[in-house]
Amino acid sequence: SQMDRHQKKHGKLQQPEVAQQWLQVIMKDQALDYYIDRAKGTYMKLGRIPQWYHPLGMYKAQITKDNYAYMRQLIATHGWPKYSTVGDLAADAPLLVINHHEDPAVRVTYLPQIKQNCLEKEGSCMEYAKIQDRVLVDANKPQLYGMQFRYAPDRTLEPFPVQNPELVDQRRKEIGLEPLKDYLKRKIDYDWLVE
Repeated sequence: SQMDRHQKKHGKLQQPEVAQQWLQVIMKDQALDYYIDRAKGTYMKLGRIPQWYHPLGMYKAQITKDNYAYMRQLIATHGWPKYSTVGDLAADAPLLVINHHEDPAVRVTYLPQIKQNCLEKEGSCMEYAKIQDRVLVDANKPQLYGMQFRYAPDRTLEPFPVQNPELVDQRRKEIGLEPLKDYLKRKIDYDWLVE
């Protein structure tokens, strides 16, 4: 099986059955992303969301709701997943669910655990930064890491305002992230200039 091949290459997981449950969460979460990205592309090009997107958006919301309930059940049964117990990919599954949840309070609730896993190198610092910044943007505050984007008037993506932009690369380096200029160029083809 794929799990056996993974363990042969990367070492035995402490909780391989739990890892498989988390990987199923990821597959459900990501199932519609290709089509959602196509809809974003149509918006950026034509300035409108395609009609076919709306039922997909509603279905994605239902998937997220179901994944969130299942995530809470998995955490209650097996504890918070860590790289050392379920592997890198599976350990980051709850971060996708939390970041995609429509209720900002969900991100606020889990942020301390996500940050702890990042600092202990037991979880993704990239996803921690995304969720931390989303919490701040949701509260109309400047972000710390430059991970959240918005549409500019010309329908291109740009980062939301960043707190003390001259210090952003120092903050990013502390958690193992590349400089913001490099990230934004690669991710959204944006030229970052600190003013």
